This record gives sequence, C-alpha cells and structure tokens, in this order.
Amino acid sequence: MLHVVALAATLMALPPSTSTRDFPHLRTTSALLTSLVAEGREHSPTFRHLADGLESSNVIVYLEATPHMEGRYRGRVHFMGAQAGYRYLRIQIRTAMSRYDIVASIAHELQHANEIAAHPDVVCEAGLAALYRRIGDEHDWCMFETSQAQQAGRTVRLEIFGM
Repeated sequence: MLHVVALAATLMALPPSTSTRDFPHLRTTSALLTSLVAEGREHSPTFRHLADGLESSNVIVYLEATPHMEGRYRGRVHFMGAQAGYRYLRIQIRTAMSRYDIVASIAHELQHANEIAAHPDVVCEAGLAALYRRIGDEHDWCMFETSQAQQAGRTVRLEIFGM
C-alpha cells in the first residue's frame, strides 16, 4: 500500500503538460496494455471516443496491468487524488484473461473514468462513492456498476472482435 501512496504522490507532483502528445491523459507502463489501447483506438469508434473524452478532461488515468486481481473483477477504478486542477485515477485491469476480455474491460473502465470526468465535484473517494450511489448500482459495499459501462464493454467487443 505504501508503494501506491508513494507513486500517487510522485505522479501528482509532476505538472501536467500542455500537449497531450507529450503527456497523455491515459497512461500505462505495460507493453500489453499499450498495444491493446492502440488496438482499441484503431478498430473501435467507441473505444476511441472514450479515450478521446479523457484527453479533453482534467482527469489523468494510470492504467495498470493486474494479472492476479480477484477473479470476480475484470477491472476497477481507484481515486488517487486531486491537485492543481487535475484529478488522478488508477484503473486496474485483470490481464489473466483473453485479449478480447482485456480490451472490453479497458473500455468498460474508461467509461467509468468518463463518468467521473463529467462530474467535476468528484475530488475524493467519498465524492466518487456519492456519484456512483446516484448514477449506478451498488453491488457490494462501495463496489458500483453502471449500465453505460457494461454497454461500453459489449459495444467495443462487437466493434473489434464481432463477438
């Protein structure tokens, strides 16, 4: 947990660049996720729309490969913090799945990131939970889902893989 806090503090201390080419709002250090994001952008209008929506927002997303995530989750969003007018999210994606499932899961989580981006009042975990209590369904304590995110995953899967 301490490494996550240190990473968040370090990343939030970096000033956002004025050029999204230099410092895009969707970031990852995973070669697998980098290639799947590129594939999603190239072959799915829905995926491209979700990624582009983040680029025009004040939300910075760190996409993290998490192969050993609990089996009932394909992905999840964590609010990392807010500083200097930017909000920082960490999206974990279970990578112990097929490419099809990973791309669909990224799209699903990007929809959640766009839902957060559309609500500038969300600047902490409590605000995030309050938002999802309004717009989503709570399945477990503080575990939320929206029909829009479920649909985004299904649509991207169809657009890219015809499944």
